[in-house]
Amino acid sequence: MQEMGALYDDFAEFTEGHDQPEDGSHLQDFILEWLEHGDAVIESGGSFGTYLKGVILIIARWLDDPAILDLKAKADRPAQTRRASGVLDLAQVGALCFDRDYFRTILMRRLVRRDE
Repeated sequence: MQEMGALYDDFAEFTEGHDQPEDGSHLQDFILEWLEHGDAVIESGGSFGTYLKGVILIIARWLDDPAILDLKAKADRPAQTRRASGVLDLAQVGALCFDRDYFRTILMRRLVRRDE
């Protein structure tokens, strides 16, 4: 469970430090941003199963407290409330943040970038 906590912490740090989808987006949009532009692949050790367990923890914590997406006040910005409108956008065809093949694609991109 410790590695799941590390994944959640990395997600929280990423969402705090990066622009995220606008209010009204779904939690899947925040998770997808983290997968594509954060360290989700690295922190999960390249394991989709580990990543997915981390995503489940993120969802559980969001269900418990939707304010996990809020931005805290800093010297250069005020606090900002951000709310997701739900976990999944059921109108969207396929949620890439839950797709094993897409995870592998991101993993391969990261590995290629490290070799360059």
